[in-house]
Order: sequence, then C-alpha cells, then structure tokens
Amino acid sequence: MKKLNSSSIISILFLLGILVMINTIGVRNFIRLDLTSSKMYSLSKASKEMVRNIEDKLIIKAYFSPNLPSPHNNTSRYLRDMLEDYRAYSKGHLEYEFIDPGSEEKLEKEAQSFRIPPQQFQEIANDKIEVKLGYMGVVFIYGDKKEVIPVVQNISNLEYEITSLINRLTSLRLPVLGMASTGSKDEKVTMQNLYEALGRNFDVRPIDLNEPISREFDGVFLV
Repeated sequence: MKKLNSSSIISILFLLGILVMINTIGVRNFIRLDLTSSKMYSLSKASKEMVRNIEDKLIIKAYFSPNLPSPHNNTSRYLRDMLEDYRAYSKGHLEYEFIDPGSEEKLEKEAQSFRIPPQQFQEIANDKIEVKLGYMGVVFIYGDKKEVIPVVQNISNLEYEITSLINRLTSLRLPVLGMASTGSKDEKVTMQNLYEALGRNFDVRPIDLNEPISREFDGVFLV
C-alpha cells in the first residue's frame, strides 16, 4: 500500500478544511443560485423585505396531492422551492408544510374546511385516459387571520400573489382607496375586476363624487 507523503496529507487536510467551512457557511447563510435570465427562481427585493418584517409566526399549509400528472407535478416543486426561500429570509417567523389530503379522511376534510376543493386531472395510463382527483391549494395562517389560494394554477405570478397575501395578513392597516365611476353598464364588470385586483393590497371603498371626500382615504381612483 502506497504511503502518503506530508505534502499530500497537508493537501487533504486543506481540502477538508474548505469543505467544513463551506458547510458551516451553508448552514448559517441561505444561498441559492438562479442562473435563469429572468431570475424566475429568485425572490424579488420587495418580497424579501416583506418577509423579513414579519413579527409573529406565519404558518403556511400546502395541500398538494403527490404524483400529479405533468405539468402539475412541476408546480409542486416550484412552490416548495419558493416557500423555502420565504422561510430562509423570514428570520424564523415563517413555517411551511406540505400535506397530502388523500392520505387521511380528516386531512381531506381539513383542506375542504379551508375551501380548497379537489380538482380533476387527466392522465394517460395503460393506453387510456384516466381521471383522478387531487389538491393544489395553500392556506396562510397568521394569528387569527387566514388567506387561501384554493388552486395554484399560474406560477408566473405566484410570488406576487403570495407576497400580497402576506402583506394583507401582517399589515396592521391597509391603505384606504376610494373608487368612483360613472356606473354605466359596461363599467360594472370592469369595476368588479378592479375591486378584486386592488383589494389584494388596499382597503377599497366606493365613493360618491357628489359628496365631499373623507380624509380617511389615502387615495382616490377615478374610472
């Protein structure tokens, strides 16, 4: 058996030292490299700042069925990686878990109690199309408040949706936005969509332009 000389031993010890140092840094500091041009796997600066300022425990429960057919199986992995990023920047205030509602009846009832419904998925098995039920919902719990994404469908705006939910849950007061329109028939659908979209980050209230505008409004939106 060939003996190691002193220089070889020193080199091995040096490499071991580097590995120990990298491992220590990895434990203390969260690092994820995103090499995509659009940085789709990296949290934005606004999301990082939002989650850093959480003052109480935020619990996230992802009710996802395992072995979902493609492309839904990729959604589960994408969500898991994103939640891990949120957790890493939360200073210990955010916890998440993935739950398979199909594993126990009580878990299925729990998911449905949060208004997370089962979805139908089609997959090809044994040369025929089969329909199976599965879950793809997430609930966010902060104290006595909660927000729900019944079905995660579009991952392209998932970060915005999650950060908006966290903002609503953790904010002591949302900015009050007054909204006014002429009230024509065609505008009713537009107004309803605006209420839903702006309601993610504002306390939206209708205003009458024939009356003085209250000082409680932080802004006014005119259609």
